[in-house]
Amino acid sequence: MVGKYEMQILLETLNSSDSIRKAAKKLGISHTALLKKIEKHQLRNESRVLPWEPATPVS
Repeated sequence: MVGKYEMQILLETLNSSDSIRKAAKKLGISHTALLKKIEKHQLRNESRVLPWEPATPVS
């Protein structure tokens, strides 16, 4: 439950930011902490353009 909420916040912030560093600043965390959360939730942005999305569908 909390994991899904965290992932939703991350996706919204990443999709509304120009870079990972700017997204991390909005969230009040370091960019390395954000990178770890991206890896934890298996988020991806393969084309380097919007939108960020989970690697696997969220149920």
